[in-house]
Amino acid sequence: MNRLLMSLGATSSVGAKFALTALIAMAVLGVRLLIGAAVWVATRARPNSRFLFWTQQGTSLAALVVVAFVFASIWFDDPARLTTVIGLASAGLAIAAQKAVTAFAYLVIMRGSTFTVGDRIKMGGVQGDVIAMGFLQTRMEMGQPTK
Repeated sequence: MNRLLMSLGATSSVGAKFALTALIAMAVLGVRLLIGAAVWVATRARPNSRFLFWTQQGTSLAALVVVAFVFASIWFDDPARLTTVIGLASAGLAIAAQKAVTAFAYLVIMRGSTFTVGDRIKMGGVQGDVIAMGFLQTRMEMGQPTK
């Protein structure tokens, strides 16, 4: 078993980093739960679900930022490795958020009344009528190029 851990790169420093990471994660989670419980007790007489919701959101976000910063300082001694991980994570988030960005653009077009079915629009010097609007595409009947 010890040979397997060594072949995976597990050393005593990695074990210490892992233990410190787990300890800090539990501490941050405990503080977050204590803050949530204190707010719940303080507002128990007059419950305010909106305040409780935003308190929970705020403490979750603060805990995430603290944990991310502490984990980065524990695990990444070399700033070049950290920037590589941040770059890869950003690329993954961009790919994962592609549908969300598309949905937002769709809402902007549909709710913003930029154009609607039946409108005559001009793109790239070509006029056309919008005949259908969907989530990912807009269908048009294109005419002749305008002069």
